[in-house]
Amino acid sequence: MKSFLLFAVVALFLVISFSASAILVDVANDEASKQLANSLGFLGRGAGWDVEGGTRYLAGSATLVCNNVQNGAWILTAGHVATRGTTGLTFNILRFTFEPSYFDAFPRGTTSYLAGKCITAIHDKVFYHAIQDVALIKLEHLVYDSTGELVTPISFYYGSLSNKIILFGGAGETGIPSQADPNGTGDFDGYKRCARGVYDFLMGSEGVMNFSRSVPIPGIGINGDSGGFAAIEVDGEVKQCGVLVMLYGSGESADTSFEYLGYEPGFFDWMNNLIQENSNITTPTPTPTITATPTPTPTEHESAVAAWDIYQ
Repeated sequence: MKSFLLFAVVALFLVISFSASAILVDVANDEASKQLANSLGFLGRGAGWDVEGGTRYLAGSATLVCNNVQNGAWILTAGHVATRGTTGLTFNILRFTFEPSYFDAFPRGTTSYLAGKCITAIHDKVFYHAIQDVALIKLEHLVYDSTGELVTPISFYYGSLSNKIILFGGAGETGIPSQADPNGTGDFDGYKRCARGVYDFLMGSEGVMNFSRSVPIPGIGINGDSGGFAAIEVDGEVKQCGVLVMLYGSGESADTSFEYLGYEPGFFDWMNNLIQENSNITTPTPTPTITATPTPTPTEHESAVAAWDIYQ
């Protein structure tokens, strides 16, 4: 009975605390975490291959930042997500899915993929930022949801991070984040998840969150979350402020960090310029207009001379 009453109190608290406009997962509820992530269609997950039909490697998470006919579909991810291990060499083939589960597009236990559920990156449209661990990648075609509508890309947050609650999203392994080290409770299941984090401090270009001060939602800040988003809630809308890149330490001392997109003042210019320079629709060179030179109307004298010549 006491357990039931406790459950009822918690449920009532959740109803009161999290209205329809609230997006931050603020409890250790794995199902709520997955449901929130699935509602954010711009959150994706990738895989990489050295050669077609070869070994498939996990290629982290990603966020759709542009998705229109003129410019095409573009994602932001961590720079190291698009590379082969420590070699720094870009995978020859990168594919991304925006399905609720990674395995809906990349079946577990295989090296294959389901073509209708993932999108291949354009290999020569993978751009690495010069300062931050971030990659901007163009996909071969636009991203649509299950109803055939274009997925709305995430927008950006340009303000200060001071005293902000951060929403993290990725498609990594499961397990309590404070035990996300190799000896922890991780058990990779392919689902996308979101969780709340407390922004602690900026370390160079990276914002850092410590698990001991955050809600322990499974799956966040663990292998595979790299490339996912760090975001701020503004008037009920998720706005991206960073890209997940690293897990430090283990246990209760574990931290996860994200590349703060506002750290480098020229970051957004870098991104927008690349998107525009590599758009699907180029401005055609205008065809020069050739205007015929009108035949002048002969004067009375010229007409008389012409008539006399004809008479002659």
